[in-house]
Amino acid sequence: MVWKLTPVGPRRRKRKQNAPLAASRIRWRKQWSSLILHRTWGIKILWRAHSSLPYHLIWTIYGYWLPNDVRGSSSKTIRKDLLKDLGELHRGRKKIQPLRHDLLKFFDNARERLEFAVREFSAAEIACIAKAFGGTINACRYTCWACAIMPDHVHLIIRKHKHTAELMLANLQRESHLALREAGLFDVQHPVWGGPGWSVFLDHPDDVWRTIEYVEKNPLEIGLPKQVYFFVKPYDNWPSRTHRCQHAQLKLIRAADPAPEDA
Repeated sequence: MVWKLTPVGPRRRKRKQNAPLAASRIRWRKQWSSLILHRTWGIKILWRAHSSLPYHLIWTIYGYWLPNDVRGSSSKTIRKDLLKDLGELHRGRKKIQPLRHDLLKFFDNARERLEFAVREFSAAEIACIAKAFGGTINACRYTCWACAIMPDHVHLIIRKHKHTAELMLANLQRESHLALREAGLFDVQHPVWGGPGWSVFLDHPDDVWRTIEYVEKNPLEIGLPKQVYFFVKPYDNWPSRTHRCQHAQLKLIRAADPAPEDA
């Protein structure tokens, strides 16, 4: 018997990896890959961009923002043929907004073609909606930083959650419209909300503060009292709390010692 020898290169030793250690390394890499470095007020701030900042959720009551609204909309199609003659579909909000009399004319023409009457929320209905929102936010463990329930639309700022923005919108709309019907404030056949709504992701604490102020001013601008709800928590400038504190301190210093005017 003749043995044939075939030359073989050096074998690489297979290194054994500890499974829990490898998993922890992967988690660590994922966490640090989502960190962003910001330099504000001379301070380097590290914060995660995709884990903690909120969504600005907005939706309207039935009949107040149609797919082919003259202001623009987030709709992709016009489902009812009766509404197609009102105007063309414009994806997104228009840069040049229509004049007030053009907008009122559009509303008058649209309400004649809608199947149900267009109405606004009363004070009792707003209270019922707020109670339903509180139950949903507590049950789903959402963190709400601002809320304004207007007669014709709703604003909510909710911290990012394992639920998507679309799912949070659906949960809040479902529980609130069921609460209105159970309380006898809305007819069973009459729709409450005017569509799935839309969401805006706020990717910096400054955007969050600006949007909170905007939401809180909404009721005051139409003569309603300030809305305070038990499910709204104060925003603590997460995740860069130090930056907000230093910004407030700097404003106080500037107010106490204003810069001299140029001669």
